[in-house]
Amino acid sequence: MRLQNCAHNDYDAVTGIINQNHGGSGGKHGFHHENSSNKKTESQRASNMIEPLVDPLDAELFNDNEGEFVAVVRAESIVNAPTNVETFGQPYVQDPNLPFTTAEEARDEWTQARMRRHTRRSFHPDEELNLPGKDSITCTTIPVDWRPDSFDNLVEKHWNVLQKDLISVLNVGYREGLPTTKSITDLRDHVKTCINYRRSTQLNEKLRGFLNEYVPSIFTVLLDPSGDLITTARDNWLIFKDKISILYEVFLDLNGHVGSAVALRPVWPMAIQCVRVLLEDNFNVFESVADGVIQEINNERNGIQIDGDRVHKIIEMFVMLQAYETIFEPRFFAATQKFYEQESQTMFADTDVPKYLRHAEKRIREETLYYSSYLDLKSKGPNLRIVHKCLVTNHTAQIVEKGCKLLFNGADGAEADLSLMYQLFKDSEGGFDHLKEAFVAHVKQIGEARMNATGQEKTLVADLLETKAKLDRLVVQCFEKNPMFLEAQKDAFAYFINLKKDKPAELIAKFMDLKMKNVNKTLPEAELDQLMDQVIMLFRFISGKDVFEAFYKRDLSKRLLLGRCASVDAEKSMLDKLRAECGPGFTSKLECMFKDMEISKELCAGFKEHLKDTLPVKQRITADFSISVLTTSSWPVTDGIAEVSIPKQLCKLQTKFAKYYIDMNKGRRLAWHHDLASAILVGKFSKGKKELDVSLYQALVLLMFNDKNQFTFEEIQTATQIEQSELVRTLIALISVKNPILIREKAENARFIPTEVLKFNDKYHSKSYKVKIAQVQMKETEKEHEQTEYEIQQDRQFVIDAGIVRLMKEHRRITHQQLVHDLMDSLRFTSTVADIKKRIENLIEREYLKRCDDDNQSYDYVA
Repeated sequence: MRLQNCAHNDYDAVTGIINQNHGGSGGKHGFHHENSSNKKTESQRASNMIEPLVDPLDAELFNDNEGEFVAVVRAESIVNAPTNVETFGQPYVQDPNLPFTTAEEARDEWTQARMRRHTRRSFHPDEELNLPGKDSITCTTIPVDWRPDSFDNLVEKHWNVLQKDLISVLNVGYREGLPTTKSITDLRDHVKTCINYRRSTQLNEKLRGFLNEYVPSIFTVLLDPSGDLITTARDNWLIFKDKISILYEVFLDLNGHVGSAVALRPVWPMAIQCVRVLLEDNFNVFESVADGVIQEINNERNGIQIDGDRVHKIIEMFVMLQAYETIFEPRFFAATQKFYEQESQTMFADTDVPKYLRHAEKRIREETLYYSSYLDLKSKGPNLRIVHKCLVTNHTAQIVEKGCKLLFNGADGAEADLSLMYQLFKDSEGGFDHLKEAFVAHVKQIGEARMNATGQEKTLVADLLETKAKLDRLVVQCFEKNPMFLEAQKDAFAYFINLKKDKPAELIAKFMDLKMKNVNKTLPEAELDQLMDQVIMLFRFISGKDVFEAFYKRDLSKRLLLGRCASVDAEKSMLDKLRAECGPGFTSKLECMFKDMEISKELCAGFKEHLKDTLPVKQRITADFSISVLTTSSWPVTDGIAEVSIPKQLCKLQTKFAKYYIDMNKGRRLAWHHDLASAILVGKFSKGKKELDVSLYQALVLLMFNDKNQFTFEEIQTATQIEQSELVRTLIALISVKNPILIREKAENARFIPTEVLKFNDKYHSKSYKVKIAQVQMKETEKEHEQTEYEIQQDRQFVIDAGIVRLMKEHRRITHQQLVHDLMDSLRFTSTVADIKKRIENLIEREYLKRCDDDNQSYDYVA
């Protein structure tokens, strides 16, 4: 049987039992009701009629599986209940544990049951309902003024039972008498009874008054301590937690975990509030506790072992009492700042920077560990910032000034110490600025020392690459590739590498020339590719990129023409890197040089076929030869080269090729440059034949000794028509080795004299059959260097002129200051204001622009 009490706040309720018979009389389902009329008059309401809240058709929804159905009805008027009230066919038992249910809850339960019933019907539409019961409805009303006799004194009765055991729980010294599990269960039954009878509010007020009276007694010893204050506070707090935990179990239902009183304040907040009131009345005591805990922490900072669990319990007390941020935290922060300010001043004065940095890092790590042991995490961030400020931020400038120079110069463990300094400066305001300034000063210092070192030009580029690699490693390992330090390094490098204006660009070009000659000999191609990347990085810093282009082009021309290109792929790879860095215009002439060499090979092969087809067999040239046709605008050829006297065989070959080429290319003209030619001769010596790889000038000199064994310097010059300076360079290569081909008669003389005799050394010998005589063309002459510099200046003048005209076309009228400023921003090389002013004057003379009539500091473009 299911009992349904429908009680409003004034307890007027009607309950009833509906007994059904599936074949009974009255209604579709055999129901019988005292009045089934839907419309009621006032007289009907006055005649004690009742109205069901549910449709009789749905009355079976309240089936309790025992053949009886409960229907909820509302009384239209209250009737006097008999002395022995029978509800649901049984005598009513005044059970104090019987729960009362409101009409609202009854309606909600009926709605849910109805939904379940309709859902079952939707899935089983053909199911027959077996509806047992009688064919009548009997209802019994309960009057509003009827209730159990003991209801008014219910809370007081149960509270008297509870209070006896609660006193034993909270009184100091009764820990051994705490209730057992069985007694806690009994106490909870009293709490449940009060809750069931809707007396949660009254019970809660009883509990609050009880806590306000007895909780302060737990802390009596703390308020008047005679021993260790910290230990007393810890013990009192543990006793408080133990006893309130038991109360929490007793009043678990009241706390809302079980039962219906979910809106009432739980036990713990009420108990904590009692302690907070005690705290406000005895503020000085809790301040003393906080000072004691802080002193314990300072003792641990000084290396004295402390009871961490005791500190942890006190911190927990402050947190739960919501006094951590108001009492403990401000005092703790102030003590931390005072402690580390004193320590930092002493440590910084007595130790060097690396030791101080390691000490600071150790202290910060220790402070972090305190929070994982006993301090509250809420103050971790602020406290660490205070420690960091005292140890690092306040001394940032002094740390950099005192220790950076030593660390940058590579002392033992310098990289690890620099990395530690960088990590500590991360959280320091302005810390990176001080460190960056020191880093820039260091880079400039070592760079200036490299650039100003005397006699170090040959190794300057290698030294710069080594310095760059070291600084890169420093930025990566110590500064975590921080963009701030990368940019600082670039700016510092660009500053000192251009102290000598165009000289670094020239030296970088010569450095690459040397490396390109030795590919696959002393330098594998894989390493060369890495080296080229490093050189390109240096190339980015130089301002005179046109200087690099000029010298690199001259050296490349010699490598191509004299067969000294060790790897064409490596040469083209370098061009690709230069094109990617500066654009296709920068490498167009260099690429044209490679194209000319490829065309020359095809042209020479065609000329050889032409000779075979046109010359008789006896007149054909048996010697192997090659001719390179160069585009004048792309190659750094020297104008005004004097003609030399070449052998008749070569002269005939030269004439035939010139005719062949001009016939194929009408309107073109060939200018022969024998200074860049080479030859291979077979020399017969007393110790055997040797194949000599020499320049054409050297070949002309050696061929003279087929006629006789000695000649004077003047005779050789007259016969070959070689310019004197070039002849001297040619002869030095033949006589300056340990085993020379020509022997100088007066070797002690520094200079050649016209009458000096040179003899053929018939005893010349070499372990190799093929001997490469030093090719003087590979060495740059003073004249070639001057010619290159002259070409650079001429090209720069053309670039400045073109830039000025372009700006004048764009603006039509422009001031002198703006013209100079815009022009210098657009140039790829460094130029002075004086040089630009000269070019402006030159363009005015050539009538490309003129000064404004109304403004002497402005220019107008002349179309």
